[in-house]
Amino acid sequence: MESHKDRTESMHLILRVMQLFGLWPWSLREGEQWTISGFVKRNYRFLLHLPITFTFIGLMWLEAFISSNLEQAGQVLYMSITEMALVVKILSIWHHRSEAWQLMQELKHGPDYQLRGKEELDFWRREQRYFKWFFYIYILISLGVVYSACAGVLFLKEYELPFAYYVPFEWRNEKGYWFAYGYDMAGMTLTCISNITLDTLGCYFLFHISLLYRLLGLRLRALNNIKDEACFGRELRCIFRLHQSMRRLTVICQKIVSPYILSQIILSALIICFSGYRLQHVGIRDNPGQFVAMLQFLSVMILQIYLPCYYGNEITVHAHQLTNEVYHTNWLQCGVPIRKLLNAYMEHLKRPVTIRAGNFFAVGLPIFVKTINNAYSFFALLLNSTDRLSAINFLIVVQRWTGLIKWKSEQGGGLLSWIMRIYPFVLHLPLTFTYIALMWYEAITSADFEEAGQVLYMSITELALVTKLLNIWYRRDKAAHFLDELQNDAAYSLRNSEEIQFWQRNQKDFQRIFYGFIGGSLFVAVMGYVSVFFQEEYELPFAYYVPFEWRNEERYMYAWGYNVVAMTLCCLSNSLLDTLGCYFMFQIASLFRLMSLRLQALQDVPEQQAKPELHRLFRMHAKVRRLTRECELLVSPYVLSQVVLSAFIICFSAYRLVHMGFKQRPGLFLTTVQFVAVMIVQIFLPCYYGNELTFHANALTNSVFGTNWLEYSVGTRKLLNCYMEFLKRPVKVRAGVFFEIGLPIFVKTINNAYSFFALLLKISK
Repeated sequence: MESHKDRTESMHLILRVMQLFGLWPWSLREGEQWTISGFVKRNYRFLLHLPITFTFIGLMWLEAFISSNLEQAGQVLYMSITEMALVVKILSIWHHRSEAWQLMQELKHGPDYQLRGKEELDFWRREQRYFKWFFYIYILISLGVVYSACAGVLFLKEYELPFAYYVPFEWRNEKGYWFAYGYDMAGMTLTCISNITLDTLGCYFLFHISLLYRLLGLRLRALNNIKDEACFGRELRCIFRLHQSMRRLTVICQKIVSPYILSQIILSALIICFSGYRLQHVGIRDNPGQFVAMLQFLSVMILQIYLPCYYGNEITVHAHQLTNEVYHTNWLQCGVPIRKLLNAYMEHLKRPVTIRAGNFFAVGLPIFVKTINNAYSFFALLLNSTDRLSAINFLIVVQRWTGLIKWKSEQGGGLLSWIMRIYPFVLHLPLTFTYIALMWYEAITSADFEEAGQVLYMSITELALVTKLLNIWYRRDKAAHFLDELQNDAAYSLRNSEEIQFWQRNQKDFQRIFYGFIGGSLFVAVMGYVSVFFQEEYELPFAYYVPFEWRNEERYMYAWGYNVVAMTLCCLSNSLLDTLGCYFMFQIASLFRLMSLRLQALQDVPEQQAKPELHRLFRMHAKVRRLTRECELLVSPYVLSQVVLSAFIICFSAYRLVHMGFKQRPGLFLTTVQFVAVMIVQIFLPCYYGNELTFHANALTNSVFGTNWLEYSVGTRKLLNCYMEFLKRPVKVRAGVFFEIGLPIFVKTINNAYSFFALLLKISK
């Protein structure tokens, strides 16, 4: 027979640690009740946790309450809410300490749960060992979060605490900092160990009961080997008694773990939400230690809610599995009384075994998924004022590094600000502009039209890039102000989850389209770079004038290398500027759609609530109209040059395809085909988004008509009538004073390209 201690072997060290941290009752020897040591053991938990845990948590919440803004509060709220869950766990285990101790003793010494044979003993020890090592790793990772943050702040230039809390003295100096830092480290260590050991205890109770259900399944399976009906009946009755004991244990376990799981799951959505929010504001370069600690904390938090859900789910699964085990016993060989017993038992098993958190929900994997979904919803709601440009946040960073839009810190007077101001010229003058000039020189000095056609298609493309570059540099302050207003102006804040989901869905759609467009453009360039290596003669990917003899092994790579670097910069700049212009129009179209959503939401709203909302919409519409004019100023020169030149670009590209032939130059032929496809997309996208802006601005009339205007007073109807009169003026984005940006001009451009191509073919013949 196995040793009793083996049944709870994986918890021995954890329970000892919990005793040292005032979370598990000490054993009092006979006569020790009224001694000093007995008094200390009974009140040790208060002596430890009142001055450290509860005081530390109180100071954290005080810091959150006195914070001046959400960003500052977010630095402490994620941990304050975590500690709030710990308070519930500590109070719960103190309240149920007798029941928890008795449950552990019964699991350890109860004769009903003795293991019988080597198979059961090996199964039990293996599962206990897995649980022990898994939770040891979990505890070490959790402590690693604390000490990563504690170590990370020591590498910062300024004085900063690992976990923010209110300090009642000036600590940002060499003397006071170490007192604040030491208390922070001690308080966080105690709360972290308390939190993870209480998690381990709760999960262990669930795990142990799930093991007992699995043990019951093993014994039911073993009934297949019993041929004697009397012996079968005795063993079956033992199993019934064991199951009754396990049902009772399940109820006791639920009583102990229910408050802790309920608080953890309810608060976890907020904890993960604020953790994600803080990650948005902790830069990995500015504070790498804190950033890594936050990532670890977020991982631990997700694990912390997953584990009780997983073990609660295991109880339900293995208890439900008993029905199959009963069915697979040797019941066909049994008499009628035994069959009736089995039938009654299976009827009893129809009642599902679940661990409930309070009376709210069953603890299982579905509630884990729901908690993560809630956390994402809260996070999206929290970011509604700071993540409105999510589709191009990364692209804005790339545009700064490629010298297209201004840096945020260019306004200063130092050396770094001066370098940032001249950076675009230092980058583009020797590469972009020199390269484009060499292309045009090659086209002008070509001996015949066919030779010129091989370079003209790309030269005209780069001429459009010059227009875009000069335009964005000339209006760089307006573009920066435009982006800043879209990002930070409170007038465009998203109000509810429906608006947030609409906005994020559209941003993701835009992101996918333009990441694909940029990737396709770069792929064309890469194909051109690689394809020339399969030619018999020395040839450049994209022809330009080279002021030295390059058709030899020694100097070819110099000409090829400059071609690659300059063309990559030109291609990336062109694609990014197209993306920026389209995004301006897309964002304004999205704002018009947002106003439509808000007007549609007034369908069933009474006039008292609708009237203030209508006033807000009128003010928002006026701001969006102004943004539209600013957007037209920013994109008009770029779209005008692109559309005017695109007909020639497509024409010369097709002309080059005709004279190139697939068999002679298959690589360059495919590159040019891809280039033509990208060029068509390049003129389609601004036309499409300009058309979207006009369409959704004009659709506001229908949205106004769909409001509950029949129930409004005469004054409110007059307001709506004036608004609809105002909406009769179409909203259009024009390219210069020549044409409106929309799908009709795209069709006209393609027709013009075909006409020029047909004329060019006729002349060449």
